[in-house]
Amino acid sequence: LNAVATRLEDFIVEPEDTHARLRSIVKHIADDLSTLIAPIRDEIFDVRRERKESLRQELEEVVLPIIGPSAMELDMHVHIRELNDSDIVTHLRAVVREAGSNAVRHSAGSVVEIAVHRTTEDCLHLVVADNGMGMSDTVTRSNGLTNIEERARALGGVAEIQANADGGTSISWRVPVPEWSI
Repeated sequence: LNAVATRLEDFIVEPEDTHARLRSIVKHIADDLSTLIAPIRDEIFDVRRERKESLRQELEEVVLPIIGPSAMELDMHVHIRELNDSDIVTHLRAVVREAGSNAVRHSAGSVVEIAVHRTTEDCLHLVVADNGMGMSDTVTRSNGLTNIEERARALGGVAEIQANADGGTSISWRVPVPEWSI
């Protein structure tokens, strides 16, 4: 639907204001569908999920099937042994899945680095970075990148997605974690 919204003028020969209204309507429908699909997607991916012994194993379960078949190397550093908040784990798994998938599909890089640690502000901080070609300023944000940002906001956190000065792209995802959960 997002692709259709951007190309409506190719399909309909109407006044320009009609294109804008139709684009707005289609975009609104696409956003609503994305909001509805996100929790369903999480349930589908996690339906057979068994709790792992460590957070590292949780994240490896998500990212190895994505990065393993590619030519990219995985460099993972998880400095939190266990995370007992199932909502945060669900969102974290989804963000790692999306960010890892984007790196494999779009970066043309050779390494994906994933790092997770607890900050002094009682936040969980995830960084997913690649050494690829970086993200152009003119790239339109996809649903995946928007979902990463929305998942951070849903937990009271923030996500920053940027091109690195030396090449590649970094996603920094920070969310508050209750003291009891780590």
